[in-house]
Amino acid sequence: MCIEFVMAVIRKEDILSKERLEKVFKMLDKDQNGTISLHEFKDYFMRENKDFDEKEWKNLIKEADENGDGVVNS
Repeated sequence: MCIEFVMAVIRKEDILSKERLEKVFKMLDKDQNGTISLHEFKDYFMRENKDFDEKEWKNLIKEADENGDGVVNS
């Protein structure tokens, strides 16, 4: 269910608004420090998909980690 929500937010035919992106970011940023860590990402999505291995989790973060610090920044 959670993954379906995120996918609905980022569908290609929808224009991603800054407001939607901020809501999703805040939803994933559990400690509200302005970043999404690997732990936060896994904690949220593990409820839906337990088949990801550690390499796949790290690749997901790496794709969105613009400055290479190991977390996704707002």
